[in-house]
Amino acid sequence: EKEVYKHLEEYLHRARGLAEQGEHLIEVCVLCVQCMEDVETVKLLKAKEGGENVQIILASQVLERTLRTIHVHQNSLNINCLRDIAGIRAALDVLSTYLGDDFAENVKRFQALRKCLETAKYLCSDSSRSVLQLFLLKQLVRHDPNGIDAVKERCKRTELKWIMPPQLEEQDKTPDTFIVHHENYHVVREAFGKAILTSNIEELNLVIQDLQVQPPVRSCYVLLALFREITTSFSHVKKEDTIPAR
Repeated sequence: EKEVYKHLEEYLHRARGLAEQGEHLIEVCVLCVQCMEDVETVKLLKAKEGGENVQIILASQVLERTLRTIHVHQNSLNINCLRDIAGIRAALDVLSTYLGDDFAENVKRFQALRKCLETAKYLCSDSSRSVLQLFLLKQLVRHDPNGIDAVKERCKRTELKWIMPPQLEEQDKTPDTFIVHHENYHVVREAFGKAILTSNIEELNLVIQDLQVQPPVRSCYVLLALFREITTSFSHVKKEDTIPAR
């Protein structure tokens, strides 16, 4: 494994020297993270052979390791920084599988789960790492067959409330005037929300195509759901995120 990381470090170093545009370097970094994430995922899957508690403990250890090092690496671009990112992604993905409908039962069954969840919460609590919070939410939605509304409902629990970004909570407080269009609109709106979080456009397309309505009506549902998503997502923008007037 050390040899692999050594070669990846050399690869990254060469790419940094050759890349004329930032986007090329980003592509190289993504490739490196994917390779290392695969390694971490295999370790976590292997750990599960010893029982779920063993897997959760290993995921917790990965998160604890990154907690100790992420502040050192976060302003630099090196193999250790990318390894932290890969480890966090793999560990949060595993954690999300225990936060489903059976979460209450899992907390009782697996002693290590509560500590792992607290470590993840602490790791995501820094505002500069809000992307980690969104990644965990994305994994929760991806693993939940009941969609984003089910995840939102579950995240009302005290232990999970921190996972839900404030923007989504504000969005839920905004009355949806289009809900009078009943089930078809609700299905499309749910699919839009899930697609935004998971980047799975294919599933959104399938939902839209499966609507048993005429094409013009289908387009209407899509436009209403899109309008709702855009207007509620940007109605609570922080002042520091706005473009200053010239």
